[in-house]
Amino acid sequence: MSKDSDSAARQLAVKLLARREHSAQELQHKLAQRGYSEQTVSQALAWCQQHDLQSDTRYAEAYAKQRAGRLYGPLLIQAELRHKGITDELVADAMAKLEDDWLAAALRFLGKRRDDLSDYAQRGKAFQALCRKGFSSDVARRALAACQAED
Repeated sequence: MSKDSDSAARQLAVKLLARREHSAQELQHKLAQRGYSEQTVSQALAWCQQHDLQSDTRYAEAYAKQRAGRLYGPLLIQAELRHKGITDELVADAMAKLEDDWLAAALRFLGKRRDDLSDYAQRGKAFQALCRKGFSSDVARRALAACQAED
């Protein structure tokens, strides 16, 4: 493509990155959706990375922190990051920087649900909800046990 399309692709990439962080895969997809050639997209992405406008490391850390703040568990956060094209090592680094107490997060999640956990069926539903939110079964069991101990 022409020099103008290269410039337009870079401008669009900068505009998208000004709104929020994007993974390299997301940015590639959005530029390709707009009809830019694969070569133009690659050049625009390389330019953004060279000028530190796009960083998968920064994206992974921000995304993980945001999702953990909304009481999502580590398993779901890791899966979402991998789905967005983040490498396993960057996922591990982002999760290590969180240093979140996942048991405490699971307890906060259960506290918001306000279920009666004395009933076996309700405990099962709460356990399933914790697992769907991305908490391991071990953390879910410990959180339920801690809630029962409080009652």
